[in-house]
Amino acid sequence: WVAFASVLLLVVAFAGILRSVNQMLYGRPDEDLPRGDALTWPLAPLTVNLALLLVLLLAMNAAAKRPA
Repeated sequence: WVAFASVLLLVVAFAGILRSVNQMLYGRPDEDLPRGDALTWPLAPLTVNLALLLVLLLAMNAAAKRPA
């Protein structure tokens, strides 16, 4: 459970960094701008990478628990 908590905290930290970088790059939108379509396909590579990272983490964890 310690590993799970540390991974969860890393996810929270990287999400905060990503939010800060996003605001630095694009700034705050004007209030009178109409909302566009929701982001669906641009988030697909990020979702795939996070899924692969999770699979790799679980595989490494299983390999580390296996006796030598």
